Amino acid sequence: MFSMIGICGALELAATVRSWIPLFVACCMLGAAVVTLPLFRDHRWHTTLTLWLIACIVALYLHFVDSSARHAIILAISVIVLMAWGVLLGDAEPGEEPSVKRIGIFLAMGVAAFLIAVVILEAPWYRSSVSSWIGAAFAVVGAVCVLAAFLVAVVASASKVRVVRSQRGGKVTYSTVSQRLEKKRAKGALDRLLAVVESLVEALTQRVWHLVSAFIDVIFEYLVALASVCAKSFAWAIVRGGVAARLSILPVFATGLASWLAAKASRRDLHYLVNVDTGSLFVALGMTVLGVASLSVAWISVSGEPVIPSIESICLSAFHASPYVLLASVAVGLAVVIPGALGYGSLHIGPVVIFLISLTGVSLVLGWVKKMSQKSDRGNGC
Repeated sequence: MFSMIGICGALELAATVRSWIPLFVACCMLGAAVVTLPLFRDHRWHTTLTLWLIACIVALYLHFVDSSARHAIILAISVIVLMAWGVLLGDAEPGEEPSVKRIGIFLAMGVAAFLIAVVILEAPWYRSSVSSWIGAAFAVVGAVCVLAAFLVAVVASASKVRVVRSQRGGKVTYSTVSQRLEKKRAKGALDRLLAVVESLVEALTQRVWHLVSAFIDVIFEYLVALASVCAKSFAWAIVRGGVAARLSILPVFATGLASWLAAKASRRDLHYLVNVDTGSLFVALGMTVLGVASLSVAWISVSGEPVIPSIESICLSAFHASPYVLLASVAVGLAVVIPGALGYGSLHIGPVVIFLISLTGVSLVLGWVKKMSQKSDRGNGC
């Protein structure tokens, strides 16, 4: 009841003062209901409501500043959201390997810093000396994070390699030399010396071969361990990065988009109220639908509930609420245009109100016909 009174007052005030701010405030009120009512039994509805109100304030402020200040504010918000994402990224499960967790955090933060650096350095609206230094700083941070991830992976992989000892062999003993002398039937001193030298060379060759084999085995096991650690860390970064993004980046982006759409839709609504431009009203309606969808994404992200059942619940709720929304729209339209028709307001009846009244009448007639047909079927069945 109070929301309907507020919407009527916003429409009349916006048409009187020729400002879209009252309509934007009404959109913020409706958006607060959309983003908090599904989570009303969950303590996290405070988070979504606070985030939505901050997004509305920022969106309203951005419409009154120049482009450079707007881009600076968006960049600052992006950095804050990235920091929050990094904090949530480090909140891993207790059973996770510490090395995999550290490598994944460094890797994810490095990639995110590189992406921000590319946006700052390549976007045309950030072409200035200050933005170049900021982009270079993010690039350096990204490089340091990637290097730290590589060094941690190198150290962690070394601890997983087992020490491979070479097989026994390559020793020169009296029995080996005597066997070689008997084999060659050496009689002279030179033959004995050659036999000893050959035994030494063979023993040295065997020793070197065993060492080389052990070294190759160690290098192979180290590369396998390094690849395994990197693969686990990459998979951990993707999974945990997605979970952290759902709780930080996605709600902020969804509420920010919804607040921007609310401001644009309010401007279109004001254009319709002043100029009776039906096209502007349809554009505003489309923006409103997109805004409601964005807010639905926000509360689904914060709630942590499965996506498919949440979407099915939204569709079912929208289907059951559509008749009440239609009746509320007709009530608001009549409450606004009746004072204008009597000469006490600035709004008058238009095609939208006529369409809504006609649609409501047709719906009531169809419902009455369906009810009467069901009664006649029951009577024939008896």
